[in-house]
Amino acid sequence: MNVKLTKINHFLSKSLEMTEMELAQITDKDLSEYRVLYATIPSDFESDRDEARKLQVKAESIAEELYGSYSNQYKYIVRNWHKGLDIVGSHYGSLESPTNLECRVQDAKVAQEI
Repeated sequence: MNVKLTKINHFLSKSLEMTEMELAQITDKDLSEYRVLYATIPSDFESDRDEARKLQVKAESIAEELYGSYSNQYKYIVRNWHKGLDIVGSHYGSLESPTNLECRVQDAKVAQEI
């Protein structure tokens, strides 16, 4: 599988793990930098998802052939893919969109009265 799994080299790439107090300290400059770095993520995600999907189709066919379409093994594999529980979904799911991050930062600043 040839996927990029693009990483963002910025402290805000871990924003989903930040506390409200940490979020309240984020500046507009930090948000702007993150937005610029995040710009390639949607297209990279699409390309990686398409590549992973090709492999999933092959693997699903093999699992169906090996176990049968009514088997628990086959159903488990298919269910996980539909939930996005593959390397691509897990990786890109850990990156917060700049729009969502900005909202959380504003809410944190209001809550912390900054």
